[in-house]
Amino acid sequence: ALGENDLFLSGDFGQRIYQHPFSWRSIGIDVRGRGSRLRVNYRTSHQIREAAEHLISIETGLAVSKSKSPNETVSVFDGPEPEFLRCRDINHENRELVQWIKKRLSEKIEPVDIAVLVRHRSSLSRIERLFLSNSLPLFVMDGDDIPKSGMITVSTMHRSKGLEFRAVALLSCNQRQIP
Repeated sequence: ALGENDLFLSGDFGQRIYQHPFSWRSIGIDVRGRGSRLRVNYRTSHQIREAAEHLISIETGLAVSKSKSPNETVSVFDGPEPEFLRCRDINHENRELVQWIKKRLSEKIEPVDIAVLVRHRSSLSRIERLFLSNSLPLFVMDGDDIPKSGMITVSTMHRSKGLEFRAVALLSCNQRQIP
């Protein structure tokens, strides 16, 4: 049985995929003194979390301790260090992406465990042409689809939320594309 004030709200204010954060209070829900912050991250490796926090600290100008995140969140597992690559142009990015995919496949990572993510749908046709011209197995995720066995998922970042992959390439990550 539910009692008065029995309400559970959850939000990840560290998500940077959406433009503007909001507050519960701004929508008429006062949680002051009744909220708590979850501090254990079960979905992101230490390495990815630290890289993301570093990028956020550059954007916000806030220093981030190497040992603790700004809100003292910890990750429960390790993973490979994220790789960052600055490409001169789209053609350079395309060549690097194909090499990256071929390397992941040579490491015996199954295609279904690989994702290529872009910010806007307008980039999907370029990636689709690139995959076809390089004979790479492609599944363009649309709607509520789920990744297909034997295929590399290509999607927008928004469509991929909640999914997990062993290897992910984020393309065209520049200040105009990523808030």
